[in-house]
Amino acid sequence: MGQSLPKAVTSIVLEEDAGPLFRLGSAEMNGHRPAMEDAHVALMRDTWGFFGVFDGHGGQQCSTFVARRLTEELSKMDLPDNDAVKSLMLRIDTEFLDTKQPSGSTGTFALAIPSTDGKTVELRKVLPLPRIASRVLKANMDPVLVTGASGRLGSQIVRKLVDAGRTVVATDRVDPQASIWGPSSSSVEFVKADLCDSDAMYKLAAKAKSVIHVGAIPGPSQHPPPRVPPELARNSPIGLESVKGIELMNQNLTGTAILFEAAASNGHSRVVFSSSLFAMGYSHDPSAFRPRYLPLDEEHGAYPLEHYGLSKVFGEEFAAMLTRAPGDASLDPPSKRPRSEALSFVSLRFSNIIKEEKWNELPLSWKSRPLKVTPLMWAYCHEHDVVDAHLKALMLPAEALASRCESFIIVADDTRYDLPTAQMVFEHFGDRRPFSSKLDGFASLVSNKKAKRVLGMSFRSFRTPCASQPLSQDGSTSQASVFHAPADFILKSGIPGGGLKLVYQMYGALNTEKTNCILHPTSFDATHPELEFNVGPGKTLDTNRYCVLIVNLLGNGLSTSPSGNADRSNVQEYPACGTSVCDNVRLQAVLLDSLGIQELACIYGYSMGAMQALHWAAMYPNRVKRVAAVCGSAKPSDFNIVFLDSLEAALLADKDCDVSTGWKLLGPCQQGLKAFARIYAGWGVPRQFYQKEIWRKSSRDGTAFSSREDFVARSYDNGFVNSNPLNLLAQVRTWRQGDISTAYGMPSSSTMASVLGRISARVYLMPCTTDSYFSAADIENEGQLIPNCRFLPIESDWGHRAGDPHRPGQEADADFIGRHVKELLAEEVGNIGDSRVLLGRADGTMVEGPGTDGGLTTDHKPDHPVEVERIQRTGGTVQTIMGVPRVNGDLAVSRAFGDAQHKKTGGPKQEDHPVSVEPEFTTLSCDRTDFLILVCDGISEGNFPNREVVQLAAEELKSKEPAQAAASVCRRALDRGSMDNLSCMIVCFDGKTEKTGRIKDLVPGPFTEPAHGGFRKAYAAMAERAGVSLEAAVERRYDAARKLDEEASRAHSAKENGDAKSKEENGQSLAKMLWPMRSMEQGEEGTDVALKELRSELQNFGSGPPAKLTEGSNERTAWFKEWLDGTELEGGKDPSTMTREELLSWAEEDPQVLAMAKAQGWLSQRAMRRVRIVDAEKLRPAIEAHEVIQWDDRLLSVCGQVGKVLQDDESDGTSQVKFRGKVSASVWLPLDCLIDEEDDPPRKVQVAPLEVLKAAIEEHPMLTWKDGMENLADQVAIAIKDEQEFQLTEVRFPPPLSLRRYLPNSVLQDLEGPVGDIPIEEIDSTESASDSDDDMMMDLEDAGALRDAYIPSMEKVKAAIQAFENFEWEESLEWCLEQKGEVLMDYPSGLSCLRVADGLVWLPTCALEEINDSPAVAEEVKVELESQGEVKEVKQIEEKTAEEEKEAKRAEIAARVAAAKAEREKVEIVKVFEEAKKKEIEEKGATSHYGEHQGITCDACAVVPIFGYRYACKSCASHDVCESCYDAWAGGTGIMPNKLAKQTLSTHPADHCFKLYKDQTFKSVVKPAGGASVKSAPKLKPNDNCDCGSGKKYKKCCMNNLAS
Repeated sequence: MGQSLPKAVTSIVLEEDAGPLFRLGSAEMNGHRPAMEDAHVALMRDTWGFFGVFDGHGGQQCSTFVARRLTEELSKMDLPDNDAVKSLMLRIDTEFLDTKQPSGSTGTFALAIPSTDGKTVELRKVLPLPRIASRVLKANMDPVLVTGASGRLGSQIVRKLVDAGRTVVATDRVDPQASIWGPSSSSVEFVKADLCDSDAMYKLAAKAKSVIHVGAIPGPSQHPPPRVPPELARNSPIGLESVKGIELMNQNLTGTAILFEAAASNGHSRVVFSSSLFAMGYSHDPSAFRPRYLPLDEEHGAYPLEHYGLSKVFGEEFAAMLTRAPGDASLDPPSKRPRSEALSFVSLRFSNIIKEEKWNELPLSWKSRPLKVTPLMWAYCHEHDVVDAHLKALMLPAEALASRCESFIIVADDTRYDLPTAQMVFEHFGDRRPFSSKLDGFASLVSNKKAKRVLGMSFRSFRTPCASQPLSQDGSTSQASVFHAPADFILKSGIPGGGLKLVYQMYGALNTEKTNCILHPTSFDATHPELEFNVGPGKTLDTNRYCVLIVNLLGNGLSTSPSGNADRSNVQEYPACGTSVCDNVRLQAVLLDSLGIQELACIYGYSMGAMQALHWAAMYPNRVKRVAAVCGSAKPSDFNIVFLDSLEAALLADKDCDVSTGWKLLGPCQQGLKAFARIYAGWGVPRQFYQKEIWRKSSRDGTAFSSREDFVARSYDNGFVNSNPLNLLAQVRTWRQGDISTAYGMPSSSTMASVLGRISARVYLMPCTTDSYFSAADIENEGQLIPNCRFLPIESDWGHRAGDPHRPGQEADADFIGRHVKELLAEEVGNIGDSRVLLGRADGTMVEGPGTDGGLTTDHKPDHPVEVERIQRTGGTVQTIMGVPRVNGDLAVSRAFGDAQHKKTGGPKQEDHPVSVEPEFTTLSCDRTDFLILVCDGISEGNFPNREVVQLAAEELKSKEPAQAAASVCRRALDRGSMDNLSCMIVCFDGKTEKTGRIKDLVPGPFTEPAHGGFRKAYAAMAERAGVSLEAAVERRYDAARKLDEEASRAHSAKENGDAKSKEENGQSLAKMLWPMRSMEQGEEGTDVALKELRSELQNFGSGPPAKLTEGSNERTAWFKEWLDGTELEGGKDPSTMTREELLSWAEEDPQVLAMAKAQGWLSQRAMRRVRIVDAEKLRPAIEAHEVIQWDDRLLSVCGQVGKVLQDDESDGTSQVKFRGKVSASVWLPLDCLIDEEDDPPRKVQVAPLEVLKAAIEEHPMLTWKDGMENLADQVAIAIKDEQEFQLTEVRFPPPLSLRRYLPNSVLQDLEGPVGDIPIEEIDSTESASDSDDDMMMDLEDAGALRDAYIPSMEKVKAAIQAFENFEWEESLEWCLEQKGEVLMDYPSGLSCLRVADGLVWLPTCALEEINDSPAVAEEVKVELESQGEVKEVKQIEEKTAEEEKEAKRAEIAARVAAAKAEREKVEIVKVFEEAKKKEIEEKGATSHYGEHQGITCDACAVVPIFGYRYACKSCASHDVCESCYDAWAGGTGIMPNKLAKQTLSTHPADHCFKLYKDQTFKSVVKPAGGASVKSAPKLKPNDNCDCGSGKKYKKCCMNNLAS
């Protein structure tokens, strides 16, 4: 994150508020950023408070919008629950996206609920919201045409649209009833028309941009197709239409076809079609329906069996035909058209719409149904769900549809009958039943999953109470419900369990998502009414927030029990083998499936209920969020089993209880029951209960127990005497079968550790320390095996009964359990992103949480193991860019809203993408003396750990208000190196009696940069946030600075003159006084610096305002405005105000800006990477196949070229690439046509001495020697980029030069060692790469010409360009035709750069005609030709009009001129080279280039190594020659061909340009005295003795080695 301001803007906006429950304060500081982008929310209600900090990026639009809308909406709400908050956030996100404003926002918020006792505070939700996306399809608000608008369904749809503010055009064959569309009926335009009237439909379609097509004959005909018995229609269970089948087809299909074509012709975007489930196979004959599989889904296919269903299928197929039609012949063929064509169709297949007034008549009785019913009619749907489906289909973005024509099944989750679905299927189909899967319970045999997934539907069920159902005062529904196990349910023992009955009672209402359910299984011998003491509004299980479901245990007398076998009340007898705990849990899971409940907010269980709760968490870990297990364990201990055996023995000892041949009673079994009760009395409560005579005050009937015997008799004997002994025995055996490690589905090798380790829920274990049944020590051991568990023992003398605290004297037990259950149920502290929430105590310690650095929230980073697993599993990658792990190389957080480009893989669940929106939760409660801190990520960006944040805040709160403490946190974060905006909110839970009202104030920071535009703008923005003008803020700062100066002077004086203690106190005072001019941790030296800065700041104001002006007066403020207006602003770039193109241009120039732009999210992490474009054979087909970009022959010029990627657009798979050099353009290309180029690794180099450097620069055609370049000689620097095409390298020089320059490759010598020891990061950012580029261009324009050339006519130049690879003719080149120019540079690629009258131009070298018009040369040519007697011939040729002959002769003359010129210049060339060689050797001296060039072979004579002087050719850089061969070349005698070399040198002198050269192989040797030129070693002939001293012939010694 780069620093974009010269100094931080340290002005702070403070905000304070207080009420009966809370005191809060917030502080916001701009810091180093160019603008303040944070916002916050503080809303205090009578019983709760909502507080949030929102961290914007890319601008403040999003954070400000979210904060404002949250405040507006929360002000209208009562205490919101989970779903209300989630729904509100999603809605506000959508609203902001619809504004199409830029920017996004992360944030964190908390919902605090103080307890009624005033001791604790529940932190209900702390959910940091990460980035809110800045682009989404705006909801369509164009007019809607609704057909069938006078009917029941159509009128409800119209009313909903009108209420939503939509413009509606309605039509029907009949007039609507008055006010049928609600209070706004008058706003609806109604047109009476017949769907089969083509003209009318086209006129109606022209009035709208979308259609909801409901109008049609609404059901099958009473006249079935031929061969179907007519009596089946007469006895139909549904009403049939009197119209004949063919007429029905004509009306429905013709009307639909006309309407669909009218919509397509008028450019509509969406058509919603009311189709029917009957399209899938309804028949008058119920036995005719034969599906291929169940449950039916959209993939099954439609097989209509009568006219009505066929008309709906035809309607859907007609829509599909319109999306496939080629349309206007003038358009491209369908394969070339964009996929984003507007029109799309959504067909809704629904059946058996249940009117609201008929809802309470469900379920229907299967056994009493009068006639056999086709299975499609087992399904049903509430009429309101059908209406909602039409609206959702209308508003669904086109991108959410898999194609432009989609169908959805709209039905409830269950059937409308009272018999389990599997049993109905068996009875209906018999042995011919289709393949079935997942038809548990009452599940519908038609799947609605697609509608839920795509449309976001949530369907009503009569089996699930909703908020509109009447509830009793305790929140319960009117009566208990009954659920039967499906026919295929099997017990753990292997015995069939189909038909087993569960009786359950619901309290409270399920929310829309059905995620607020608390399951409460009953304990031993308890029924649901006995547990209602704990359930209700405001109670431990609060029905204001949760739906509590109490399920009766099998065997307890209500659910299937042995007692029901005798009275024949059981559909299925209680099994002889009994049932286990896991049998109960599995059947409860099937029950929840039938209710559509897939996730449990909590399972609360006492005793055997606790055993069931732990089984649930282990068997279904993904469905349980929390477990409260009170006085119960995961398995019965051996000691507990002994107790159970004694109970069973007591019952079986009574002759009336004989189960040897089944569950039978021979009598009342009173002796057995009394023995049973007496055993229970000794185990249910502990020794202490009797010892302390606690029993005396435990009576619930108001009559105290008179003795221990009275207590046992009334409390235990009477409690069991009326129980059914068979039911008690059944429950004892279930208890005994409660070992969780042997539960259904667990591997045979399971251990207690492995099974409990499966639990992912948060678990509270609350045993009683005196419980005899379930030992607290055993339960503590189990808790250590559960990953997320708290062990909370109940210190009580009530033993096992402590967990059932509804008796007098159990208030403490009830309070303990209630308090911790509420804590468990408190909505969690959650996190998505990297904002943080901290909880502090008054003593300065931090409440340690599970999050990052001990906080309550965890920063979601892509390198976290959990995040890596999800990212890779869902098709993403984790790449480390510039040391930061990023999702797909881009996003530095792995959980965020928006970021659609990282959510294209994975799914379909929202949490299953590389970047997920799934929050991570934890839970806590706190004391009223604690305080909450909400901070943006800027606080933790520097070196400021969470614990130090809390410690500083606690220390400040001892003497300051929360806002001032928050300001101290921001200041310390700035001191610790944060470069971001800084926001902090502190909430204290010790409110004031009266509300103080919100107070906002500004503490202006130093105004040290009055002439810097960016600094002044940020300073003014902070002032504006506090409602203060810039001039008023500067006036305040001036007055404060002046007082600080005076006080600092007095303190400094006192420090100098006082005693030691006084000096220390005055020094500390001075240090605090001068913040934020100095770092708080810089000590005395920092104080002195700050004092100087303060006085420098005051000097900007000169003598200041006139003394006669009163502080704060309008006149005095006006003086500061005039002072500001009179201060000339320096030019400064503000990235926050730049367009994207301006930012890209700036970032390309300045690496620091590029790094900042990437860190801030303004540019992608992959922006500005180097890529090479594929060749034309690959590029052209890729572009032609692309949907967005088009091929242009000018793109041939970029094939094979290297450019920089400015930005990527992953939505269509393209990148914008910028090219420089001979191709200067910015084009969009397919991503898969770009090959990443590795940037040249930086290397350490040393620049040649001055003489070599100057000569090389002067010789280079693109460079010019300038003053100051002498400072570059002999310097060590870093080479960062090679431009091989120009034989140049970009070099960065460290301080004190601190600049970048392009230098010839020949003057740079590579050095060993790392580049890190060269401080290039200190190079002035204003000395950008573009400076070097500009220098190069200016040098090129100033360069001397290599030769003159003539640019011929358009035809010739155009032909040359068209034949030239990667080049294309453009009309803009016409300006340079048919004129003379100077060739400045020839490139290896075949291009030449020419300077002509109006500028520079690049053309193929083959298109140029060489000339030389200088007078001297012309005269020499004339003399030469005259000497040959050809002047007259030349004149005659020039006078010929035939262009071909003229051109041919001109070429011949040019060739003769060139030959004559070359011959004449040969002597001069030799002289020039000899003089240059002599001068160069003299200038170089004895040790410059003379010596041994180790390992270097002369490419002419093959001597190795070259000794003496080495010459390298600048024209062909890979060739070297020794001094002897150089002399031969310079003398014009040519180069001796060397057959040993890999690359044979040209033997023509004109093909070379040799210069003295040395590199790292060079070893200096003192040149012989006298300065004589020393030749290289003499040449040996093959038969000469080798000069190495071996005595062998040269050809068998070193010559052979050289050849190899």
